[in-house]
Amino acid sequence: MVKNMTVQKMQKESPKGTEKKMPKKPAQMADLTALREKHKTSGQGAISAEESFTIILSGNQIHQSKLVEAGSSPEERYNKIMAGEADYVVITCSDARMPTLDSESDASKLIGVQIRVAGNVIPEEGVSREEIKEAVSRVKKGGLVIIEGHCSCGAVGECVKWISGGKQDTGSKPLNSLLKAISGTTPEENASGQYNKLNEIVGPDRKTAAVVYDWNSGKVEILASENPELTELLKSKWERFHQEANSEGDLGARLSATQNPHAIVVLSNDMPFSADTICDTSQNELFATTGSENGLDDFDSASVLYAAEHLGPKHISLIAPKKEGADKMFEKWISDLRSMPQVAEKIDSGIIKITKFGYDLKTGALIEQ
Repeated sequence: MVKNMTVQKMQKESPKGTEKKMPKKPAQMADLTALREKHKTSGQGAISAEESFTIILSGNQIHQSKLVEAGSSPEERYNKIMAGEADYVVITCSDARMPTLDSESDASKLIGVQIRVAGNVIPEEGVSREEIKEAVSRVKKGGLVIIEGHCSCGAVGECVKWISGGKQDTGSKPLNSLLKAISGTTPEENASGQYNKLNEIVGPDRKTAAVVYDWNSGKVEILASENPELTELLKSKWERFHQEANSEGDLGARLSATQNPHAIVVLSNDMPFSADTICDTSQNELFATTGSENGLDDFDSASVLYAAEHLGPKHISLIAPKKEGADKMFEKWISDLRSMPQVAEKIDSGIIKITKFGYDLKTGALIEQ
């Protein structure tokens, strides 16, 4: 176990003699379109921490502009969620290829919350389970809580290998916990199994559903639903999002080829929009997990560990509403990240850099902390 340390500003995290200041304004870097094209056409790890930082902040400027154009207020949305007036919660995978449902201007006026966790699992205990219970409490009566699985799920694939190998100790506590929480041997079986576990923590006042997204066809299969009308509406939104993202006609092939995020994002569970909307990103740009004031548990850690070891991102962004207590939460998250030797080593060597962003609930701006 690596001793926890206080991590300072992003530009101070590299070893002595290799410090490199991060840009403070996206305008100081290359054009956003060019950077996104580089990310889209290059392999894993092609985007540097500085370029990832620029993509995120430049995308956030677009988010702010869209909010103004739509006359939408993040604070109003946030207050409704915190008051228990959310229409839905989606519990989905950390996989960077997962689509989002929210937007700055939504004709349906639905308000939702997205919880990201490895393998879209419902843990038996721990921080992630409490996050899900807390998110459920923010859904209004009659609202919907959804398990969203996806095709080619890496967590399910690893579970199949683990089972065939006799369920041996992997040597990683986070990975052991995740594999034990996966249900079945296909994304559909896992989504159904997690749906059954979800019903154990969702009371009669709220409805549940389970779906599976296939990025090859763009279709969403409904496996179960206690609120068919709302589920169908959300299904149509997912599929429309896919169609818009598939303007060049090759989205399915690109997503199937490889998972290629340029950043890992830890997003607090009380954010009014998803990370993809806040950063105006497309599918396969951000690998995300959801954190809380209680920190990151084995399931959050399994997400970050997998991405850091196998997907090549050089940037971890921590994002939470800019309010009292956020700094303390950030330091808890960093402490938990550093408790994983493989991640701590990459931070100490300068391979991965960390940025802390406060989200301004009035403007939608990301402000480096």
